[in-house]
Amino acid sequence: KRKRTFISDFAKTIAKMHSQNIFHSDLKTCNIMVKEEGKSFDFIFLDFDKVTFNEDINIQKRIKNLTQINLSTPGCITFTDRFRFLREYLKPCDMEDEKKDILREIINISKTEKILYVSFKGDVTEDW
Repeated sequence: KRKRTFISDFAKTIAKMHSQNIFHSDLKTCNIMVKEEGKSFDFIFLDFDKVTFNEDINIQKRIKNLTQINLSTPGCITFTDRFRFLREYLKPCDMEDEKKDILREIINISKTEKILYVSFKGDVTEDW
């Protein structure tokens, strides 16, 4: 239940950010801090030098951000959870028709790269 709440809250936060025309061109999980607030989660974004406001967030920019998140999330996060995140992200975005194309593109881009994230031990690289 807690993990699903986290995924849902995170996806809704990214969707809200995009709906407000905020684009973070370096949206990796290491640039996001998480604060648990009771039964929900708040997200604090870092590294604002690559953030633009009042910019049209087209599908390609959304895919870029979603792929950045996907590639900077540890491999222990299951494909089911990754899909759950995308499904929650798309709900408020009125992009249900494009869901398969977006998912396909994220997968195709992600397959060409390794997972890279920051842990307390430093940078970690993983294969899919």
